[in-house]
Amino acid sequence: QADSACVEIYKAFGVETVFQENQLTITKTKLDIDTTFEYNFINCHDIAQTVACTCVGLKISYILNGLETLTIKETDRILALKNELIKFGCAADVTLNSIKHQYSKNEITSTQFYIATYNDHRMAMAFAPLCLAFDNVIIEDVEVISKSYPEFWNDLKKIGLFLKSL
Repeated sequence: QADSACVEIYKAFGVETVFQENQLTITKTKLDIDTTFEYNFINCHDIAQTVACTCVGLKISYILNGLETLTIKETDRILALKNELIKFGCAADVTLNSIKHQYSKNEITSTQFYIATYNDHRMAMAFAPLCLAFDNVIIEDVEVISKSYPEFWNDLKKIGLFLKSL
């Protein structure tokens, strides 16, 4: 599973993950990104949306490469990311295999963020944690997550996250 790469990737974002027996411990550590997060997702392309949203939430510039297969998923995930991230003031530059954004202060102008999911479960799940950084994140077509993680919204509620939905 590509999701297993998150353990290593999120170290740069200050997240330490430890698996021990049947237990998972996640600890906040020091952010280890000086200016721009850059990563080649060729072996774990399905988590690029989540990482892009993490960068937006943390107000970090990013360059994500190795995304050539994302255009042939449930939707063109590169274009979908570009379309939805602009709502957060993040004008991303995209190619057929990359997406990048140079963060600048004062780029967010909206107070409500309606996130289209494009009938793609990973779009819904990637954007959901942005409710931690922004008020009024509204995820459209929330049932789309039933394809891969039917209990996703319930699990978020269990840890204290509540999202609006349409």
